[in-house]
Amino acid sequence: MTYVVLINKYALLFVNGGGKFIPDA
Repeated sequence: MTYVVLINKYALLFVNGGGKFIPDA
């Protein structure tokens, strides 16, 4: 598993979770 995949998964979870933590992507 690559860190990129984990980052993408976490980003999707944060966005779907309500958008409290929105990364500067």
